[in-house]
Amino acid sequence: MKLKLFAAAALCSVSVMAHAADMPKACEDYFNAVEDFAKKHPQMADSYKQMVESTKQQLNTVADKSMLAPGCEQALETFKQSTVGM
Repeated sequence: MKLKLFAAAALCSVSVMAHAADMPKACEDYFNAVEDFAKKHPQMADSYKQMVESTKQQLNTVADKSMLAPGCEQALETFKQSTVGM
């Protein structure tokens, strides 16, 4: 649960972003990392899948795509650090 809240907080830094079809590689890398983690931890899979879908929907509402990459890079690094050893 603590990890879920931490990951959700990391996603908040990404939530001022853009259209899913135009996502920068950094965002796709982030979403893939979360989805891979969820596959390895089936007890948490539903929570993470819902979180990723919710974040993608938020990102779709923002027009300025130039803001995506830095936030996604930060979210990915934070996620990696929070899941070390799991």
